[in-house]
Amino acid sequence: MSKIKKPNKIIWITIDTLRADHLGSYGYERDTSPNMDALAAESVMFQRAFSTCSYTMPSHASMFTSKYPTEHSTGFSNGPPVKPIDNDVFLAEILSSVGYETAAFVSAMVLSSKRRVGINSGFKTYNDTMTRSELN
Repeated sequence: MSKIKKPNKIIWITIDTLRADHLGSYGYERDTSPNMDALAAESVMFQRAFSTCSYTMPSHASMFTSKYPTEHSTGFSNGPPVKPIDNDVFLAEILSSVGYETAAFVSAMVLSSKRRVGINSGFKTYNDTMTRSELN
């Protein structure tokens, strides 16, 4: 039995409200996303992905905890936690524990660490500093 080699890099990109049908890598004919298309050509792409919630925070909490909104600390809210944060184990915590250096670069106020919902758990670097225009 051969040992599975872990990838040396994992890049997870989320873009709020981006339509896949407007990316070249998903067949859009206009040249709207050359850099994303180049990355996609060397990456794993999902043809059918569904969100657990239409709100940004609970969607990200679900992606990072592998739980439905009814089970993780944010619930269906973009607001403060509705359940104890300690019950959630975040993907960045798991990756960090097996030797990955974790970093997040955030430009959505709802994902700010200042909101104290734990979405930054496990990231060695969590850069959520935003320009004035990004705060809108």
